[in-house]
Amino acid sequence: LVENRLTFAYQPVVSARSHRPAFFECLLRIRTPNNLVIPAGQFIPLVEDMGLIRQIDHFVLDHAVGELRADPHAVLAINVSAYTTGDAAWLRRLQSHNRSMPGVMRRLIVEITETAAMRNLETAQHFVETVRSTGARVALDDFGAGSSSFRHLKSLQVDIVKIDGLFTGRLGEHPKNLMFFKALLDLAKGCGFETVAECAETPQDAMLLAATGVTYLQGYHFAKPELIRLKGSPVLPLGSAPPQE
Repeated sequence: LVENRLTFAYQPVVSARSHRPAFFECLLRIRTPNNLVIPAGQFIPLVEDMGLIRQIDHFVLDHAVGELRADPHAVLAINVSAYTTGDAAWLRRLQSHNRSMPGVMRRLIVEITETAAMRNLETAQHFVETVRSTGARVALDDFGAGSSSFRHLKSLQVDIVKIDGLFTGRLGEHPKNLMFFKALLDLAKGCGFETVAECAETPQDAMLLAATGVTYLQGYHFAKPELIRLKGSPVLPLGSAPPQE
């Protein structure tokens, strides 16, 4: 943080019908002094143990808002930790950004994991309501990974549900995964939420998942996270029907 070596890698989330980017998920990275890039999975557990995760989440918010302000075409998704769902200071910071830059929040998506919601559902509900009051959207990440998925979907008024990659990978080898995926998808669609299939890693996976009627796809088949996002890349307004090919 002090040396300004935190940065984003961007991975597109694409329309399942057109394969055009709808938004980009911002994935945190550290640049080392010798220009190596360290992914979040290698340092976030240590950050949490050191009690620094809220500082990181504040940085992520500020950095994403700065990107949105600089690029009026961008729609970005950020991840926040379970600790931040109960962080009143983070919510005040979000509201401050909304007051100083009206309209920008409509291009921000805040992702919370189902595991975070499990810790304290009432706190998660307040967090979701406050974020959505600014115009930002909320995505429930890793849906299906928790033990109380039905309760969370009923209780949290999110905008997007990202179905866990446990049910979307290598569908040709594990056909039962598609059955579970469709059950979770039908539940989310029945509640009126947009949906994302995570971990679409192969052409076959992408084809099978798109055929289910899921809204968006995300995975290495389309793109790996890159440090540079395509400036001015076309995006679809969230909630709109993607154009036909």
